[in-house]
Amino acid sequence: MERSVWFKILIFKDNNMEKNNLSIVRQQFAQCVFNHKMHEKASDRLDALQDKIKWINIILLALVIVFLILQIYFPEQTIFGGISTGITVFEILYAFFQKEFSIEDRAKEHKKIALQYLGLRDKYKNFVIDIMNDLESEKIVSKRDLLQDQYQIINSLSLQTTYADYEKAQLDLLGKTNKDEQFTWSDTEINRFLPKDLHI
Repeated sequence: MERSVWFKILIFKDNNMEKNNLSIVRQQFAQCVFNHKMHEKASDRLDALQDKIKWINIILLALVIVFLILQIYFPEQTIFGGISTGITVFEILYAFFQKEFSIEDRAKEHKKIALQYLGLRDKYKNFVIDIMNDLESEKIVSKRDLLQDQYQIINSLSLQTTYADYEKAQLDLLGKTNKDEQFTWSDTEINRFLPKDLHI
């Protein structure tokens, strides 16, 4: 086989490998964008729940005070004291529940994970730029594997999210929902997350 033919084959293989790597990296970039948004939604959900819990605590405390005052003004009506005691017991159990589930701490943890995905997302975006600027194949493979390891570490440390978080993230990013939890991002969808000069 002529030397020129071998050279063309090598160029074709190199270009094909570059396209494959770019496709993989763009998919991982989109997944980081999505995971970042999903953990933000999880944090927002828990923050909203924590606000409701605080209001319930205030209402319970107010009820205890009201029934204690009623017991003072109407000492013959022992029912007020019983109700006050019952509410106090419930409030103690409710406080124990809050401590056990630590909703505020979980919300903070989701925010922390979201920020980690945000940082990794930016690394992937810069990596897309490098690949499109003809980064050497060996360096592409090495960096791709390194970022994939970082992605796996963050993913393994992440708290569980809910399907509602998943749907809200999809609606925010794509304006629609997809029932397939392992869906593949299209080039058009990925392009929405990138500047125009990085579209394909």
